[in-house]
Amino acid sequence: MKAIITGAGGFLGRALVARLRASGCAVLAPPRAELDWRDAAAVGRFLAASDVTTLYHLASSGVGNTNADDPAILADELAMAYAIGAAAPAGMRIVYAGSMAEYGRAGRLAETDDVAPRNGYARAKVEAGRILSGRSPGATVHARLFGLYGPGEAAGRLLPAISAALRESRPIALSDGLQRRDFVHVEDAAHALAELGPLPHPPATVNVGTGIALEVRAVALALARGLGADPALLQFGARARSPHDQDVLEADTALLAESLGWVPPQRLDPAAALQGEG
Repeated sequence: MKAIITGAGGFLGRALVARLRASGCAVLAPPRAELDWRDAAAVGRFLAASDVTTLYHLASSGVGNTNADDPAILADELAMAYAIGAAAPAGMRIVYAGSMAEYGRAGRLAETDDVAPRNGYARAKVEAGRILSGRSPGATVHARLFGLYGPGEAAGRLLPAISAALRESRPIALSDGLQRRDFVHVEDAAHALAELGPLPHPPATVNVGTGIALEVRAVALALARGLGADPALLQFGARARSPHDQDVLEADTALLAESLGWVPPQRLDPAAALQGEG
């Protein structure tokens, strides 16, 4: 197998590159300086010259952007989707990294649910997914990723920020922490994407999560216990929730289990120290 990965230098991209290469897959991962995936002509030339069976499209300007409604997110996402969708050979499988944010509501979320994106980032994921899914049946897999975490995660994200504050014995202002999130380890998400790529009859859209949502407050307290830190450093309720925060985001993983024969485990145990957090 030979694969192309966009966004290979990102959090999930690095984990996927490692997973694929460990399995013996040859990986092409041109950096943005060498190939702008928004440039339709350049993408066309690159894909035409690449004898590749699978393209994992992970690149997104919305990742790490603090303004989820930045117009550039939608413009970039659509430009990449149009360029890749137009240039990809008929026999190439595209695995597109979508987001749980596409659903736009709280609950246990299934692929058959309507989507109602509530910010620009989520709308970009929905629209780009529709563009890429317009290819022939089975040619594209739209993988909706739930709460990724793990080694290499950006320092400003929730779990690394909490971990850093606790290690340094300094207080951290948090929301009420009563939200429940389906946290999935980045290496497990990479594993799922790697298996979806060569699947003979993949689902058109599939959730990638554990199917078990945990309360953020309980996970944070477990992290404090695991680090031997004072739980009083966790200042729950000191800051308001973000406008788009949902009470519960949990993946219905029945389709993933049916497709792959397994589902990522829930590695975070709120009754014990966090496992796998680096």
